[in-house]
Amino acid sequence: MKFQSVLCALALAAVSSETVAGDINSRIAAAFETPEYEAGGGLGMIGASAAYAAGFTGAGTVIVIIDNGFDINHPEFAGNIVDSSHTAAGSGAVPVAFHGTHVAGIAAALKDDIAIHGVAYEALLALYTYGGAPGAAFTAAAALRPAAINNSYGQDLNVNVVVANPAPFVSDPGRIAFVDAVKNAQKHSVVVWAVTNQTAFADIDISAGMPLLFPALQPAWIAVVNVDANNTLQSGPCGSGALFCLAGPGTDILSTQDGGGYAVDSGTSMAAPHVTGAVAIARQMFPDATPAELTQLMLQTATDIGAQGIDYQFGWGLLNLANVAASFEPETGDLFPASGWSGFETLGHFGGALQRRFGTKGSTASNGPIPLLAYAGAGNAPVSDSESEAPRGAWIQAIGGVSNLAAGTSSSAYSTSLFGFAAGIEAEFGGTKAGFAGGYTRQMLTAATGGNSGTSNGFHLGAYGAIERNGWHMEGNAHVAYFDQTLIRRAISGTAGTSVTRVGTSNPQTLAGEVEMRGGRVVKVGRGTLMPYLKAAVRGQQTGAFIESGAGIFSLSVDQSSLLQAELGLGVRAETTLAATVNHTVMASADLSYSYLAGDRTPSAQSMLLGRPITTSAATVGAHIADLGARLSLRCNKGRYSASLSYRGRLQRNASRHTGAATLRLAF
Repeated sequence: MKFQSVLCALALAAVSSETVAGDINSRIAAAFETPEYEAGGGLGMIGASAAYAAGFTGAGTVIVIIDNGFDINHPEFAGNIVDSSHTAAGSGAVPVAFHGTHVAGIAAALKDDIAIHGVAYEALLALYTYGGAPGAAFTAAAALRPAAINNSYGQDLNVNVVVANPAPFVSDPGRIAFVDAVKNAQKHSVVVWAVTNQTAFADIDISAGMPLLFPALQPAWIAVVNVDANNTLQSGPCGSGALFCLAGPGTDILSTQDGGGYAVDSGTSMAAPHVTGAVAIARQMFPDATPAELTQLMLQTATDIGAQGIDYQFGWGLLNLANVAASFEPETGDLFPASGWSGFETLGHFGGALQRRFGTKGSTASNGPIPLLAYAGAGNAPVSDSESEAPRGAWIQAIGGVSNLAAGTSSSAYSTSLFGFAAGIEAEFGGTKAGFAGGYTRQMLTAATGGNSGTSNGFHLGAYGAIERNGWHMEGNAHVAYFDQTLIRRAISGTAGTSVTRVGTSNPQTLAGEVEMRGGRVVKVGRGTLMPYLKAAVRGQQTGAFIESGAGIFSLSVDQSSLLQAELGLGVRAETTLAATVNHTVMASADLSYSYLAGDRTPSAQSMLLGRPITTSAATVGAHIADLGARLSLRCNKGRYSASLSYRGRLQRNASRHTGAATLRLAF
């Protein structure tokens, strides 16, 4: 096996796992930029090596070339001609001609370390001559279901001449039969047509511009103009056909010639087969894509040249196979697993609001707070925690927080900011506290690079409770949430330097829930309390399938996904009194714990681009977690109100979370 073939196989395996770093891909691409690659003059201009590095060479596809004749015995076509039976004379003898031989070599000459190779060097060729019955070559081509049909010929007639008086043209029986044959072939194939070489033309010619008279042809039709190595137009313009037109390298192109040799030629005839070969490679990449989708892929990945945007001279711009190959890189969908990670972060921010309803001693008065500072008012005894709050009350808590996720192998770093509130009612009876709560959160998700972003409106409903008996304390909280998300994807692979800026918008809906439990022994330390505890938590979320809009041909459909995590750990919580008067008590508490995280620590999402699956994963978060918290409380000893400020932090490898909250409780 040749060295390049080995590299190709390695690249294909890498892409299938979709974990190859960009610098490795670049090195593999460079390995394909051999003297044979460079000699033709066009492959480097269209970034073909990036497609080869990804393992795509046109293998398994068929290209039809309709031209004036071919040297079917040229060594560059050995073993890859599947049909050459259709000729203008109908005799089966293929006429030998320089033009057709040159065109076919650009599209699919073999990679044999001799002279040059074609764009899709492992594609198969069907070589037909034009003439004879109108559309006969297209009828023959349709039976093969080729990826593309190349037409480097035409009638040098300005389209606007015909548009001014279209009736004779569109009603001609021969023309109608021809158009019908083309439409039939387009059910499975993209038709590529060279624009006139007449630089004096002010508009596209009638052959390449046929969709202007027969609109049904446009979805699977690409007209091609010629540019030189400096991206200077060397042919007629795209003109009125700009929406279905792009540029290809067609000046001083070395390719096959009749007689078994090689020669240089120039023109749109040379530019068009570059596009035809690229379509074959795109078909190999996206075997389930329709001809209309492949057409848009070619146009929307083209590099913008000339005037900004789709323009009169170059249409969509210069053919760019590197962009085509990049379009399914896993990085393109990294917003979606990041949104899954952010869903768990929102659960954590809100779940902390429920957890803040607990102290170290639950609801009993048996363990008073330890004074760290002198009480205000000599002779005043400290007031117990239960005496500072009435048995029934309503509370509201303002929540704010931030979270951070490191960059992954195929994903950007992301951060979130959140604000919201939680509110609830609760009651205490005996050694038991119980309550119900609801709330709203709004979270903003932002990528560190690329401009991806998202917002999530969260609606939460939960319950919590605690019980203390004989110095043992057990507490738990649970809540469910509904997230209405809007995700904006601006970092779209395959759009680098293109004529139109694409922004994908999607609105996934997520259901999520979390349950947390803690239990431990309440220990008196002097007149304060410590509670060493064990803790456990389970959280999950499920996001429904959704389809992006606004990203053009790059719009992704994203599968339903679910994430599930579990934690088990231990920690200690302490509470003490900082100051006290007859009417008020100021208390402080701290919490420190460790837990082990199991389950889905690498959020991932499965999406589809033109029928091709793309699996994207965010950074893997660490299994070992440190949680820390602090709270400062002011309590009215008469039981009318209490207020607190609190912080909760969560640290693990590749991720962090910080939440702040302010709470007010009123008795009733």
